[in-house]
Amino acid sequence: MNVSFAFLTIEHMDVPLDRKIPLAKAVLLIEKQNLIAKESNISMQFSYGLYEDENEVYQSSLQLPKEKVDLFLAIVAEVKESAFEDEKQREAILNWLCLAFNRKRTKEERPHKEKKPKKVKEPKKHRSFSFPKVSKKVILIVVSLLIFSGVCVGGLYFAINQHDKQPPLEVLLKEGAFLEAGKQYPEEHQRIEQELFTLTRTKDRSYLDKLRVFHREYPTIQGDFDLSIFDFNYEEAITIFKQERDLFLADNERLPLVGYAFLKIDEVDEAKQIQEKSGNAELQKLILQYEQALLIIDEKEKEIQELQKKPTENKEKIEQAINDLYEAKETLSQF
Repeated sequence: MNVSFAFLTIEHMDVPLDRKIPLAKAVLLIEKQNLIAKESNISMQFSYGLYEDENEVYQSSLQLPKEKVDLFLAIVAEVKESAFEDEKQREAILNWLCLAFNRKRTKEERPHKEKKPKKVKEPKKHRSFSFPKVSKKVILIVVSLLIFSGVCVGGLYFAINQHDKQPPLEVLLKEGAFLEAGKQYPEEHQRIEQELFTLTRTKDRSYLDKLRVFHREYPTIQGDFDLSIFDFNYEEAITIFKQERDLFLADNERLPLVGYAFLKIDEVDEAKQIQEKSGNAELQKLILQYEQALLIIDEKEKEIQELQKKPTENKEKIEQAINDLYEAKETLSQF
């Protein structure tokens, strides 16, 4: 999901004008400008647009300073107050915003979903056969049994013959016939899902749509986790991991992703534990970089508080510290 942001008009702000930038960077710039507006006691205003690829999805404006600026919550509040012809349109925009900002809606905000009742399989009815006791019908019984046996043997031969004509799983996967593969090989659903997961990660995210379609038809635990990761829903991914802990601890490919998910929700200690179990060098590197960025942020926030005791004398130092602070925050947002 390629989401960008553009400042369309600005007043008393030092930001790039009419140029698309990553949404995460825009959020940090707005926080930085809000802090400057509060410290300098000046009023700022800007209009902006949100874009997915080249298409504008949302446009609005915002005033600064605010006690705490949160672009996501500001847009959500606007969408809730706006009038829509169809409530589904509002839900579609809110769901898009959650994905774009990598944020979750509270339980109260989510639309109510009715749980579908589980289908209960009826027990199979067993036919009871009774052989006629009348001796005159013996010949008829023997003939019937011979016909029945012939039908069974013929059916078995037909089933074996059809199985021989069934395309090999590897051929179906190579041709991209994932649904057909799932239908022909019900015992291989996990293997097929794994193939889609690998293709989505290593080749092209266009396979993500195929993974969604396959998962709707043939759901798996790993599929639930994979889609949560690809949709940036890290809290959901962690929930799935905790419910199936043993399964993921034995999965060398997904276990580092569990650690990454912990890192994305700021649970660094949990991420470290997962790294120790997985031994993944890339995850260890990310954790070290993440902790370094956190240290810089903490240091700069304390420095700004100290400098603000004499704002006039320390104006340039405050501005430099703010720049350093948001460079560290931007680094953190790029993990």
